[in-house]
Amino acid sequence: MYQDADSQILGLHNLQRATSTDKSIVLKEKMIENSHVSKDKASLETALMSERRSTTGTSELTSFDILASSTRNSVFSEEFEVVDLPCSAPLHSEVETPQSVLSATRMSELQVERCLKETNSGFELPLVTVETKSNMFSSSVLNDAPVEKKDHENPDQHFRESVREDLYTFYDDNLSVTKSMSNLTSPERSSSHFSILDGKSFSSLIRSTMLKEAEFSSQDSFPDAENVDGEIPLISYKEGSSLQKDIRKSRGFPRDSRRRILRPNGYRKPSLSNVRLNIHVTEKCNSSVNFSAYNNLLRKGRLIDCIELLEDMERSGVLDMNKVYHARFFKLCKPQKAVKEAFRFTKLIPSPTISTFNMLMSVCASSQDFDGAFQVLHLVREAGLKADCKLYTTLISTCAKCGKVDAMFEVFHEMVNAKVEPNVHTYGALIDGCARAGQVAKAFGAYGIMRSKNVKPDIVVFNALITACGQAGAVDRAFDVLAEMRAETQPLDPDHITVGSLIMACSNAGQVDRAKEVYKMIHEYNIEGTPEVYTIAVNSCSNSGDWDFALSVYSDMTKKGLLPDEMFLSALIDVAGNAGKLDAAFEVLQQAKDNGIRVGIISYGSLMGACSNAKNWQKALELYEDIKSAKLSPTVSTLNALITALCDGDQLQKAVEALSDMKRCGLSPNTITYSILFVASEKMDDIEIGLMLLSQAKKDGVSPNLVMCRCLIGMCLRRFEKACTLGEPILSLDRGRPQIDNQWTSLALMVYRETIVTGVIPTMEVFSQLLGCLRLPHDASLRDRLVENLGVNTETSRCPNLFSLVDGFGEYDPRALSLLEEAASLGIVPCVSFKESPILVDARKLLVHTAEVYLLTVLKGLRHRLAAGAKLPNITILLPVEKTQVSSPEGKKTVNLAGRISQGVGALLRRLRLPYQGNESYGKVRINGLAVKRWFQPKLSSPFSGKPEELSSSLTRLGKGIAHQQRNIRTGTLSLY
Repeated sequence: MYQDADSQILGLHNLQRATSTDKSIVLKEKMIENSHVSKDKASLETALMSERRSTTGTSELTSFDILASSTRNSVFSEEFEVVDLPCSAPLHSEVETPQSVLSATRMSELQVERCLKETNSGFELPLVTVETKSNMFSSSVLNDAPVEKKDHENPDQHFRESVREDLYTFYDDNLSVTKSMSNLTSPERSSSHFSILDGKSFSSLIRSTMLKEAEFSSQDSFPDAENVDGEIPLISYKEGSSLQKDIRKSRGFPRDSRRRILRPNGYRKPSLSNVRLNIHVTEKCNSSVNFSAYNNLLRKGRLIDCIELLEDMERSGVLDMNKVYHARFFKLCKPQKAVKEAFRFTKLIPSPTISTFNMLMSVCASSQDFDGAFQVLHLVREAGLKADCKLYTTLISTCAKCGKVDAMFEVFHEMVNAKVEPNVHTYGALIDGCARAGQVAKAFGAYGIMRSKNVKPDIVVFNALITACGQAGAVDRAFDVLAEMRAETQPLDPDHITVGSLIMACSNAGQVDRAKEVYKMIHEYNIEGTPEVYTIAVNSCSNSGDWDFALSVYSDMTKKGLLPDEMFLSALIDVAGNAGKLDAAFEVLQQAKDNGIRVGIISYGSLMGACSNAKNWQKALELYEDIKSAKLSPTVSTLNALITALCDGDQLQKAVEALSDMKRCGLSPNTITYSILFVASEKMDDIEIGLMLLSQAKKDGVSPNLVMCRCLIGMCLRRFEKACTLGEPILSLDRGRPQIDNQWTSLALMVYRETIVTGVIPTMEVFSQLLGCLRLPHDASLRDRLVENLGVNTETSRCPNLFSLVDGFGEYDPRALSLLEEAASLGIVPCVSFKESPILVDARKLLVHTAEVYLLTVLKGLRHRLAAGAKLPNITILLPVEKTQVSSPEGKKTVNLAGRISQGVGALLRRLRLPYQGNESYGKVRINGLAVKRWFQPKLSSPFSGKPEELSSSLTRLGKGIAHQQRNIRTGTLSLY
């Protein structure tokens, strides 16, 4: 209780914190000195206060309209809006008339009474008793000149409500409620006013929220004492004001429930009088408040907050789940896929029924939570309940949506063993699951079981069967299902789902004409249809580009009063684009805008694809500008179509700029984006842009794919061949063995390795290009350097072939042979078996570089076998031939010609001086094993005696050592020396 009325009028120090008491006293003295209020004014105020005590039992506050609800002494106060007076309006010291003061008092009384009535009627809570003493501000009289309200007010001149909204709103949203609690600024008052919050009947979440908001409001709502200059501004309420009329018309607080405080320029925010409430809250009221908060949170979809509130109520012992509408909570869990929250809610129910578990199972089905669905079945058994048909059917549907066909049938058999009779919905869920997985045989198996149980199928079952046939490509079987549906005792007419499923079945099988015949069923059976079925019909003719049929579908749709959605417009634009009618596609989009249809990015993306198909990059750029002007967020696919149009128009630089725009829009380029750009860079033979794109792809986390690898290695091969043609040094013999030292070869190897690391298996074409970067040039001087690097003496008269002693045989970098062995293990090229005799080398499906390295790798393996002392078998090489007809005196004859690969293999054998039998044009050549052995063992002159002797190479010494060790093992005299 307040000490007296004067302390309410002039006691500004009660609004400040306890730590600022001295400053408040100084301010009070200063205000009293500057005041022009006479003793008559004090007498008038005393009389008014006494008169008010006698006329009303519940006193009103002129500074705040306090609404004391049953929410743990929560105080709701209106917010004042302060309007500066013009400088020309002086402040007089006369006292305002009693009528104006009474008018303000009456306004506050009416507003509080209306708010209390609204609270009682809206929430059925007990009325809270508010006991306060009357409180009035000292006021002054303004000039006779009218005071005009400014259009733009300074935000600092308002009493602002807390920025943070309350966690729980206990009243309707149309009630404007602020949370200022300036009268609780002192620690003593705060503790006394919020002592009721310590009760156990309130949840800790609500209690902590209110305490935090009260502290926040007390700090931000009022200025410090030293910031208040001049006199206390007056508050004036005129009779018949618009604010008072709004209060009378509104249910509680007006929409703009802020009282205007007129004060002259130069004044700061007014200090409000202290308020003291004495609130009596019962246990029943507290529980009602919690349930009201729960309902508010549930309306806003805040499921986690709802669960936390209910759990707090359970810990406090005030939770009664019979007052909670269970179905509403589970219904809101479905669109949010809130499976965990649904389980927590079920745990709070003391005795859940089978209906409760059915609702929980439906949440798992909507969320496609396979494990959660079986957990529900486990909870049912723990509760001692028996699962009914609905629970099993929903569980089967969950398995179907998750693609678990085997688990679906296991549940069905368990259902039958539990003597729960399946119904038509159960069989429909089984057939739908089989249709989703494309297992048409199992779908018809379930249909057969249903027929054997004398369960009559409905239209849903037949539609699921038709869908299963369509996904499996069994179009004829789908029409058999349609005929069976029409042959029922009570024939079932097809609906829009039936027609859509049949059209999709025909479209997937490429039977466009049959799909058009199915579309006529819409008119035959007078099916109204939906935008979805018309979209399916238009999509069926998209690949063929049948623009006339698409327009007829559009016309039928509009005649039935159906508005096309964005998916239909997108499909229609796709047909126009595939038909090469780009202008018609733009007309469709413009017509949709004229009809008031909201066009989104999906339609714009389809139109961008039409521009890309038409290779019209100018239209594509114009459309992109329209998208930006419409403030739509483009998708990656839309910008990919733009980049494709630019690349097809040889606008590589603009395409790179579009890539930068994609990143500025916050989009992440994907593999398709970089593949399009790499193809364009290879087409323009711009290796610099290709290397830049490779660097950007690594930064964006895009790994090289086959397209990117092929384009980069192809550009590297062209530059490597050019360097060989120009005679640039590319060979290095520093390591004692020939190895290519070229930047383009190194780059090609790096890209190939990065592609292999990502798990991508290169194609034969990519691998052949890589081997081309490792091929040695056919230069006589280079071959002489390779022979000199061997360090052997030869007789010039015999001219022996020494290339069999060179790593790579003087044709390729030795790394090429190792790469081919790796490619054989990856399955890029076929493996060769050295166990067969003769060894068969099939080069008919190989490319030039691959065929050459393949043959060299076989020779390398035979050299190791010869070093081990094994006998070398013959080699048969199968080569591709080309047949052509030539004219002769006897007529036209078909002859075989050696192709590029055959010519390349024959040229390789001739360069190696390796004798062979046959002709490349015959498609087969043969190399004798003895000739191969002689080729591996050339005769050289001795540097000491001048007599020829065998070259004692490292491989020869290794072979002799292995043969000697084998002989010792057989004789039992194994020795390490």
